[in-house]
Amino acid sequence: MPDRLPSMPSSLRRRAGRLAALLAFAAAGIAPVQAEPLVWLKQNLPPATITEGPNEGQGYIDQLVDYTLGKLPRHKASIEKVPLVRELEMMKQGGAYCTRDFLATPEREAFLRFSAPVGRILPVVLIVRTADRVRYDRLRDADGLISLDTLGKQAGLVFGVTAKRTYGARADAVLKRVAAESAGRIAPVYGQNVTSTLFRMLQAERVDAFLAYPTEAMYISRDESAYYTYPIAESRDLVTLSFSCTRDARTDAVFADLDALARTPELQKTFQAAYERWLPPYLVPVYRSRLAAK
Repeated sequence: MPDRLPSMPSSLRRRAGRLAALLAFAAAGIAPVQAEPLVWLKQNLPPATITEGPNEGQGYIDQLVDYTLGKLPRHKASIEKVPLVRELEMMKQGGAYCTRDFLATPEREAFLRFSAPVGRILPVVLIVRTADRVRYDRLRDADGLISLDTLGKQAGLVFGVTAKRTYGARADAVLKRVAAESAGRIAPVYGQNVTSTLFRMLQAERVDAFLAYPTEAMYISRDESAYYTYPIAESRDLVTLSFSCTRDARTDAVFADLDALARTPELQKTFQAAYERWLPPYLVPVYRSRLAAK
């Protein structure tokens, strides 16, 4: 006989919690507050969000969202999985939508509102084939960084990127300029499992390099010796993450609750623990040191 019962999936735990609350209200003769409907959008972007396979629901954003929705019982949330491009279009059209998938940009702030920070992550890196290191090592500056601007001037080099993803204002500006100056230099990838697709394109030499976060490289590639990562000059700082909701009256109440929750130490600790689980071990002390310096 097993020592303990198997753990209950997070979605079932939330439903059980809501049912228990309703029963408690009924027993006390109190009418519960009507839950406000909400659609929480997320894409498959491991290991932030994992929507399939043995690690489904165990991503660091998955864990954050489970914690968050469990703290917002008056909002009846359903979760919808959509590709990034579709997610952006849905948010633009308006509705009772919230997510944790987007970084703030001036363009997005026209139709989204962003909460206080929920946490910070290490910035994107350049990923190349290990066999090509000699080509890139000579381009590093005194701090060991590679400038995308310098790379953009290397004839014939092709970058792989996730379509519609922002990599930060400076990096985005360089990528946009390179794309405008030379057709075919930027290879955008659409759909689900984008990072896996970019890795396959790198291995097949369809791209020379691509941008991704350190956790993504660790999660996707099972052979760390096959690739090498470089920090980039245009993305030095930790990346700030926030919740975002549409600028729609139907999200006024939930956004206020999300913003308040984002400011609590408990949520910050929950996020950090979930994120560190997916970091390469050698980067955990680096991450903590940079957090402490903020």
